Amino acid sequence: MNTKVDRASMAYSLETRAPLLDYRVVEFSRAIPTDFKFNKNNQKRILKDILFNHVPREFFDRPKSGFTMPFKDWFRSELKEYVLSELNEEGLKTIPGINAQEVIEIIQQHMDGTANKYPTIWALLVLKQWLAKNSAGMEIK
Repeated sequence: MNTKVDRASMAYSLETRAPLLDYRVVEFSRAIPTDFKFNKNNQKRILKDILFNHVPREFFDRPKSGFTMPFKDWFRSELKEYVLSELNEEGLKTIPGINAQEVIEIIQQHMDGTANKYPTIWALLVLKQWLAKNSAGMEIK
């Protein structure tokens, strides 16, 4: 996870985890008694105690969530025309073994909000681009 965070934060000149990984912080934390560091199931107790004084609780006192791109929403808004133009019936014919009608139904379900099909749509967009770039001279049956 550090690699993802490092790359994303460096892209926007943000300081993230590095200060917490400094050897002096690690050595200090090892000297603190365990029962002080963990209060019931509250890991990161000290850090949270400090944050409570400076940051609104709702910013950090919530369940963990992954670091993902909002493709689900983008495919229904900013990228909708791109998805529909790339994965139309003609575009789907360039992907071997794909049932175009089934994919069009999947896209429609995603667009009308009855299902979240962004992983399938994303995989098809990437596959279509990869095939366009790498299938020159390949015989596709």
